[in-house]
Amino acid sequence: MGRGRAWVKASQSLRMLLAAGIDHELRMTLTPALLDQVPAVIELLAELGGRALVLQRARPDGAETAFAEQLRALPGWEARFTETAAEAAQHGERLGVRVTSRG
Repeated sequence: MGRGRAWVKASQSLRMLLAAGIDHELRMTLTPALLDQVPAVIELLAELGGRALVLQRARPDGAETAFAEQLRALPGWEARFTETAAEAAQHGERLGVRVTSRG
């Protein structure tokens, strides 16, 4: 969601999905650039009545070459993701949102 009006578009889509009342699984793929956005996403989800979010770690396998190389070059990316996911789970618990992760 680091591009242009992506946050606005994503939040509009989230509002429509939650209002529709259909079964869904909300996921957010975390890249290093998106780590700081996780609390705001959880807060928006709680505000709109969402109850669960799955965080996925961006991985180099299958990614575009330049992005994959950036991830591989980051020291401690897996640990940073794990730490962010743990903090997100605690934040979500305070707001009534179950946050889980897939590494």
